[in-house]
Amino acid sequence: YELLKDLDEINPEFEDCDVAIVLGANEVVNPAARHDSSSPIFGMPILDVDKSRTVIVNKRTMNPGFAGILNELFGFENTVMVFGDAKEMLNTLHKDLKIKHIYHYYKIFYIVNVVGLIEVELITGCVQKRR
Repeated sequence: YELLKDLDEINPEFEDCDVAIVLGANEVVNPAARHDSSSPIFGMPILDVDKSRTVIVNKRTMNPGFAGILNELFGFENTVMVFGDAKEMLNTLHKDLKIKHIYHYYKIFYIVNVVGLIEVELITGCVQKRR
């Protein structure tokens, strides 16, 4: 359970995050919960992934979540939508980073929605540095 983080603990980290990778989550990352009083999720605590420099969202479809609303995060300029299998996407992303020899240090959060639980893992040092 050491990978599970409380919202109060993790949310301040997103403003300094290079990439947030969201796998299958919907309402729990929808910024409408913070500002749209007409939204059924208004006031719901969310992960502030939209404050990251880049957000990669992996979903199988654009279907709305349980609340039946579209996620405004999906249209943000800093969001990249990737459709398909999450494992394949993560493997391809990791391989591309290695092939392109990206040697910078990145702060990446990996967010998975698993049966109603949110697992947040901070991945650092996942790309090689120049020797």
